[in-house]
Amino acid sequence: IPQHFYESFDENDKISYFDFLKEKFCSVKYETNIIDEIIVKLQPDHIITTNYDHLLENVKDPRVSKYAVIKKDDDILSKKGRNYIIKMHGDIDDIENIVLKEDDYLNYSQKHIMIEIFIKSLLIDKTFVFVGYSLNDNNLKLIMSYIDFFVKEKRIKNRQPHYLVVDKIKDGEHDIPYWANKGVELVD
Repeated sequence: IPQHFYESFDENDKISYFDFLKEKFCSVKYETNIIDEIIVKLQPDHIITTNYDHLLENVKDPRVSKYAVIKKDDDILSKKGRNYIIKMHGDIDDIENIVLKEDDYLNYSQKHIMIEIFIKSLLIDKTFVFVGYSLNDNNLKLIMSYIDFFVKEKRIKNRQPHYLVVDKIKDGEHDIPYWANKGVELVD
């Protein structure tokens, strides 16, 4: 839908698309919630989010200050720190560079090379806990396929575990083995 909407503007008026997004995304002020607070309280090495908002950065926990916020590839090279909040789909403050349209997703590997490489490298030896994804989320399947391919190709055993927190496992007979085969344990 965002792709069709973007294409409905003529080439000279694409800025109207971004103005519309600014109005929709920036007009409401959201408050952090218990999930944001728990994520920060857990103190993971890195927090990777597809959200554009500032909810994680705005958590009223002094421990959030240990995280450098990565919004674009340049930030990985310039931000100092050992812990990151990686906003892999961009940030509301830079609306023209968020990942929302189909083309944004299809061109992600070319436009966000450093962020993608960094996340892939983390998948090798870090445990991931995925929160807020559905079991049929194509982005999640793509992320997991990065490492899954090599694990199977090289016949690696005892790989780093990953977890997917879901609201409800509707088809456990199929979903549990499907995700287990990708190295992900479902947490209902």
